[in-house]
Amino acid sequence: MVGKSSIDAALRAATESGAIAGVVAMATSAAATLYQGSFGTADLATGAPMRPDAIFRLASMTKAITSVAAMQLVEQGRLSLDAPIARCSTVSPMTAPRACARPPAR
Repeated sequence: MVGKSSIDAALRAATESGAIAGVVAMATSAAATLYQGSFGTADLATGAPMRPDAIFRLASMTKAITSVAAMQLVEQGRLSLDAPIARCSTVSPMTAPRACARPPAR
């Protein structure tokens, strides 16, 4: 398992090298926050440091995040990529009467 100090070192190195201006990272489980760190600069004009509560515009990153979430559901057996779309929605994804994903097994 990767330790907090090695994650901190990698993120700090990325900001200090100029590869990125700033970064906030967090990993959680259902029970607790496993890692949280912030490094670099939030505002290049003022030099304000990055903070853990920084707000980011995700723009097109939402597609990547949604894709990862969907693949996690597939891995858990809660979503089938081969299921007919009609099983999930009879109108549109925004007005679907029932969800495609199954609840977790208990």
